[in-house]
Amino acid sequence: MSASLLSPLERLLVHVKHPISVYICLRHPTYSPAYSATHLLSFLSLPSKLSLRLVSSTTKAWVNSAHPSVFSNLRVLFPLNTFTTDDLLALHNTASECEHLTLTVSHSDPALRPSDIIPLPPFPRLQHLTLTAPGHDPFPGLLSFRLALQCARTPLLTRLTITNLSFPGILALRWGSFTSFDDARGTSANVWHGFKELDVKAVGWWHDKLQRREHDRYSHEAEKENWRTYTRVLHDWLHSFATNGRLDSFRFEWLHSEGPNPFILDESVSIDDGRKEWFSAPAIRWTGLRELWLGNIVVSHVDVRRMKERMAGLETLVVRAACLDYGLGGIKVVADGAMWVEIDVKEQRVGEWSEVERRRELSSAAATRGSYRESSMVDDRASMVLPFMLDLSPESGEFL
Repeated sequence: MSASLLSPLERLLVHVKHPISVYICLRHPTYSPAYSATHLLSFLSLPSKLSLRLVSSTTKAWVNSAHPSVFSNLRVLFPLNTFTTDDLLALHNTASECEHLTLTVSHSDPALRPSDIIPLPPFPRLQHLTLTAPGHDPFPGLLSFRLALQCARTPLLTRLTITNLSFPGILALRWGSFTSFDDARGTSANVWHGFKELDVKAVGWWHDKLQRREHDRYSHEAEKENWRTYTRVLHDWLHSFATNGRLDSFRFEWLHSEGPNPFILDESVSIDDGRKEWFSAPAIRWTGLRELWLGNIVVSHVDVRRMKERMAGLETLVVRAACLDYGLGGIKVVADGAMWVEIDVKEQRVGEWSEVERRRELSSAAATRGSYRESSMVDDRASMVLPFMLDLSPESGEFL
């Protein structure tokens, strides 16, 4: 190649006798120090990112500089007693980067004593906790989880999602001063009162075919008392989240079938004859609630009015489209692969109907609510059962 075709830089390099180091940096106009790692890593799968961290300390630091962190979403099997030493070390090393933690509680026969529970590591950035309860006998595992959570350091945790929650699971997660099981260690209210968003997907006890077969052994009176106990416990558990007024968004959905409205349980239990001696708990007042989603729950005009009376700041009410009572409508919303409807709560004025009209509407709505209603309540005037008492099987002693 002739010298005339060489660039000035190439002509300079021709006369250099020793190798030289050249650093060339091409920057985009919108360049930021974190741009390279965040942008390039977005094209890599999670296994590739984790493998890249193992290449060298330089690549590890480069991958760690990306935002969000590769460890921003963690999935963990609980309890941690099943972890090896290396597993626990890895969890402790990555917990500081985690923002969304998904815990799957495994089935356990006995509940662990507080002293035997391996504590959760500190999660200084954790904002969202997703909990999946076991389908069979969830009480021991969820009780161990509650005790571990109440002792963990999660200063930014404000959102909780619970799926597959059944009645024994609610018993295990109760954290009130007089209703919780086992030692609360004086910190229970700190974590539970810190939640601003709550998403609960619950399993209705009236739809459990296996449980219905078990109930065939008992009298009709025992079935009714069990139904009432479940209702009181659910009402008490929900009430514990409303006491400090910090909860801003609540989504409650019954799985598999329609169920009662948990926010007006005191009205639902008196649909038949207006008498509810066995249910003396007052209505729950949600002072801070702004957004409410109801899944598999039939909602009527009177239900909306009652909820507005108890939720003074309610701005958004979203209901499954298939569960809207006649005359209600709104803006359609698609979420979780289903059609929902956002109801205009401003048009539903409080205190507009007379008591006679309200009773007529309640009776009409009750006819559409399926098998969750108690079939006969007028015959029994059983005394109140304390909130923390359980119904036990007379033969096996197991939780119903």
